[in-house]
Amino acid sequence: MSAPAEHSTQPLYSARAIRVFSALFTAMAGGFMVAQNLKDVGRPDAARKALWASIAYNVLMVAIFSFLPKQFDGSGSTGIVLGLAGATGLIAYADTIIPNRKEHPAKDINKPLLICLVIFIPLVGLLLYAAIGGN
Repeated sequence: MSAPAEHSTQPLYSARAIRVFSALFTAMAGGFMVAQNLKDVGRPDAARKALWASIAYNVLMVAIFSFLPKQFDGSGSTGIVLGLAGATGLIAYADTIIPNRKEHPAKDINKPLLICLVIFIPLVGLLLYAAIGGN
């Protein structure tokens, strides 16, 4: 006899996808994915907390980076480590609310990937334009 399937069939973003998006983009991208997972399982209150926590984490990291010595500026590995740290916190929070998350099928990542690329490609382009000395 199997367990009821109404909640276990709801696809959710995997912990791996959340870690990758947090590392490559920002912890805020992972926060949006965790928030969507929490909304999908009927916990919009927890989704708002996860989203606000990821925004606060990013603001805090920007503030900390502004005080770091110059040798840390632009360090890609530092950004990846901080993104992974944020993802670890988000996943731990989600696991306290969705204890059977591993029983859910993995949700397709095409939509969040497209959204992140639409946001980050122009930002990278603007940074390159400014670095090259655009008028």
